[in-house]
Amino acid sequence: MSFKERMSYSDYLHLEKVLEAQTPMSSAHDEMLFIIQHQTSELWMKLALHEIGAAIRSIRADRLEPSFKMLSRVARIFEQLNNAWDVLRTMTPSEYTEFRDSLGQSSGFQSWQYRAIEFMAGNRNLAMLGPHKHRPDLSQKLEAILAEPSLYDEALLLLARNGFDIGPDAKRTDWRETRTENEEVLVAWQTVYRDPQRYWMFYELAEKLVDFEDYFRRWRFNHVTTVERIIGLKRGTGGTSGASYLKKMLEVVLFPELWTRRVLFRSDPQRYWMFYELAEKLVDFEDYFRRWRFNHVTTVERIIGLKRGTGGTSGASYLKKMLEVVLFPELWTVRTRL
Repeated sequence: MSFKERMSYSDYLHLEKVLEAQTPMSSAHDEMLFIIQHQTSELWMKLALHEIGAAIRSIRADRLEPSFKMLSRVARIFEQLNNAWDVLRTMTPSEYTEFRDSLGQSSGFQSWQYRAIEFMAGNRNLAMLGPHKHRPDLSQKLEAILAEPSLYDEALLLLARNGFDIGPDAKRTDWRETRTENEEVLVAWQTVYRDPQRYWMFYELAEKLVDFEDYFRRWRFNHVTTVERIIGLKRGTGGTSGASYLKKMLEVVLFPELWTRRVLFRSDPQRYWMFYELAEKLVDFEDYFRRWRFNHVTTVERIIGLKRGTGGTSGASYLKKMLEVVLFPELWTVRTRL
């Protein structure tokens, strides 16, 4: 079959451009993995922005049904992004060391699309415009997002249009400001959750927002553990504090009312292969175990919030403390030492 006179699969997808966009700066084998991991993540983020923007417009127009599909898709996008970390985790600290210097000052911290997602969702930290000042075109895009209500702002304005008291949020005019949790919004969502049959559309919207943030928070957590596994406690290439900075970001909650390490070591694995392999298996086990604990926290928060657990524990607060427990601390530290 000839496609000489027709548009082909490659033509439609512009595959030549896409597949020629990987240009390693070193001879290190693993740099290709690093590049593709980040390029594909940016493509998925582009789709997430497309869907979040459409969801915002739908909610603004009181068309909630389409927004449910869009928000569900965003959650699945972040599930896909979460799974991608598993591939990058196959890279060891010593393998990353081989090309790290080639990265210069480039860092995921400079991803304007990630910043756009946070801004559109509602986490509006104006200091985060700083990394993009060298690109006026990108700064303008981010400024345009900040000039409009966020996804969560639109959800609250929807409640207000339907008779709910949303307190100070009803009088907001400067959308660049970081909003703070307020009691009226808590009461409004409480009313919705107490009678989901009566307020089904608002209840469904709330659940879609929680679902999105659930996957988004897991993505941030997996980012932390992957960075700890590969660079440990070293500073990031972009000048951030690396894993420490990412851990702080775990405290950021997009929709608050709805929710009321391994460093580089130039070792000789060939000489001590059996012990090296054992150490890697232990790290691998703890990596998954820590992810399970994190998912336990977010699931408990999602179901019982900040209430006490049935066994007399402090519930989610207790589980969060358990996230600080490291089973094999020396292994996580030594992997990233030079």
